[in-house]
Amino acid sequence: MNLYSRIRDVVSSLDCPMQFNLKDLIKPDATRTEFFISAIVNFCLHKDTKLNLLRPLVEDLNQLDEKRKEWEAKICQLNAEIVGYNEARARELPIVQEVDAKVKELHQTIAGLNSRQMSLKAFYRNLRDKTKEMEEKSVQENANLRSKIVQSPDKLQRALEEKKAALEEAKNAERSAMQSFQEKTAILEVYTEI
Repeated sequence: MNLYSRIRDVVSSLDCPMQFNLKDLIKPDATRTEFFISAIVNFCLHKDTKLNLLRPLVEDLNQLDEKRKEWEAKICQLNAEIVGYNEARARELPIVQEVDAKVKELHQTIAGLNSRQMSLKAFYRNLRDKTKEMEEKSVQENANLRSKIVQSPDKLQRALEEKKAALEEAKNAERSAMQSFQEKTAILEVYTEI
């Protein structure tokens, strides 16, 4: 009865037009048996053909599934790297902010040094102009004194020494201003290189 039930279920699942009954199992008829066996063989051939057609698709699907798993692993790895980069950025943010503050401070210092350099240049120009004026006056006064040299040699000698002292003082002031200007320029160059 178990065998009969199983055979009947298989034949009915094949949508066979004839129904398998108990008589076909106990006292089989050759035509009916051939019909049932033919239906089962046809189904097996049909199933094999369909499976052969589906096999490349299944293989492609398996390959796609493997690729999907590889890409998911790659995505997980990239996400982990992104998290690492974000954490590193968060750790380095205070350092970056500190460096930015120092850069701003240096820019302000450079601006101050630039204005100081401009004022020193103006001061140096003024000193140079004054020195030229003093040299011209000294030349004029020397000419005047030479014209008066016969009248009073002692006075002339004292006036000449005073003029030389004034000229020397002006030249010293000019040298000092030039040295200060060069020092400030050197400091500015150091800051601009930073």
